[in-house]
Amino acid sequence: MSVEALVLSEKKGGTVVNFKKVRRIALRVMLVLIAAFLVEMTVLVFISLEQNKTIMVTEYTVTHAEIPAAFEGKRIVHLTDLHNKDHGTALSELVRRQNPDLILITGDWITRTNDDITTAKRQAELLVGIAPIYYVAGNHEAMSPHYAELSIHLQSLGIEVLQNRAVDWTVEGESIQLVGLFDPDFGYLPELTLPRLIEEEAYSILLYHRPELLETVSACGADLVLSGHTHGGQIRLPLIGAVYGPDQGLFPKYDVGRFQSGDTEMIISQGLGEGAYMRILTPPEVVVITLDSPLVS
Repeated sequence: MSVEALVLSEKKGGTVVNFKKVRRIALRVMLVLIAAFLVEMTVLVFISLEQNKTIMVTEYTVTHAEIPAAFEGKRIVHLTDLHNKDHGTALSELVRRQNPDLILITGDWITRTNDDITTAKRQAELLVGIAPIYYVAGNHEAMSPHYAELSIHLQSLGIEVLQNRAVDWTVEGESIQLVGLFDPDFGYLPELTLPRLIEEEAYSILLYHRPELLETVSACGADLVLSGHTHGGQIRLPLIGAVYGPDQGLFPKYDVGRFQSGDTEMIISQGLGEGAYMRILTPPEVVVITLDSPLVS
């Protein structure tokens, strides 16, 4: 027996392990694992391609002691991260079916690398008339040479562009504060801008593209924060969840859904467009929020 073939041999007819045989087995196991991984990814891609054809609706109920009684049952549709995607009339028809009292858009309606924003304009036009619309810009608007064009067009449609600005949403003489902040890529820090906008006495809804700054905006007194930016992680894997979040890195803390920091609640939508990469198990999403006032018996 050659030295190469012998790993261990006891003096009295002990065990013999053949390196070549072990290598063959290891190679087969590795090939099986690779094949299984490729099959799984193929299945995930196929499922995702089908999912991405339909916009899902996720509903939340938000209860807070400071929500005025007049806002009991009011419905808000939250849209984000369209990235210039053409949904035809499917998006506007879906939004209309939700019977919203308000539509809030939290940025990345366009993509910084796309010079033709006709689709983004058209998708906004189709939403007009369903309910009042308020909009803030995201990081893609900050890096796009076409943001000014988009902003002017939205305002011409009657859409309120809230950038470092607060307005009142008033119903039956009672009000909720709507606050919009520029994305940090515009050069504004929320801890410097938000405190002068928030009214402590009023219930406030903050439109802010980036969820990773939840602790910062919570310290400034926001009650409810609506965000996007993450695309739900863009890729979600079974048993693992979101793989990556912009400005958060791998396995982000804030990916999609509800989060709490102190007295501040945040809801993140995984958005409507692909961005730079295909969505895997993160289909386009419309978020619907129903307000619940404890003041109503």
